[in-house]
Amino acid sequence: MDDVRIVEAQMCYCASHTATISAVAQEGLYLSNNTGFTYESILSFFRMCEEAGYPQYYVVNSEDKAVGWCDIVPRGITGRKVGYIGIGLRADYRDRGIGTKLMQHALDHAKEYGFTEIRLECRASNKRALHIYEKKFGFHKTGRKRRGLVLEGKAIPVVYMRKKLD
Repeated sequence: MDDVRIVEAQMCYCASHTATISAVAQEGLYLSNNTGFTYESILSFFRMCEEAGYPQYYVVNSEDKAVGWCDIVPRGITGRKVGYIGIGLRADYRDRGIGTKLMQHALDHAKEYGFTEIRLECRASNKRALHIYEKKFGFHKTGRKRRGLVLEGKAIPVVYMRKKLD
């Protein structure tokens, strides 16, 4: 992990964050879309997280580019005490323990923020991530939906997980 660092999200990284999300999305294996998001939507999301104080972190490489992200935000009717996690890392930075450290940073901040429960959705085919969420972080499966996600007309099974924060 010598060539990367984990930092709180900053606006100067939004452009490289946009490129990173697009790269991970185009793999077609992990995210809820296969294209990524526009710079404008990333910037808007960043500002919303910053204003509210939500946990949002980037993995930044030696070239000062965001190559990974993790954020925890509330959604809809669950209220401000339940946060949903989003995480991703460029392929060439995986399998080095970086994602685990990144997620731990965000979870620590989530507890400080006041979240009492963290939830996530993961493609059922992503067995490695499901194992990490369960074994390293103590998430518990709460359900599965065969058509949890539909991309390009294809139904993708999704596993739902949650973790109570002490």
